[in-house]
Amino acid sequence: MDDPDSPTGIIEYLKRHHVLKTFVYHLISLPIIAYVILSGEFKSGPCTPNLDILAALYVFVSFICVIVYSLFKLISKGKAYLFLLMVNLFALVIFVAICNR
Repeated sequence: MDDPDSPTGIIEYLKRHHVLKTFVYHLISLPIIAYVILSGEFKSGPCTPNLDILAALYVFVSFICVIVYSLFKLISKGKAYLFLLMVNLFALVIFVAICNR
């Protein structure tokens, strides 16, 4: 078994607990959402929601689902999934900060 303190041990740990996939998902989705919300090109009208509201709603719901999943994994599998929960909560905080610009 690999030493958890070695670079290969850390990478294997992150792969095994889906942290790298989650991090890449947040790394792709957050800049796209930031552009959609902050650019002003996708503003909603008074009666119709446009891409800024729909994208923010979609990302918020997906972040909540991922946080619930990682919380479930943390409860059922133990504290090995704590880092996954922390990554998801950090991404949610960044998303809320973007939305409250």
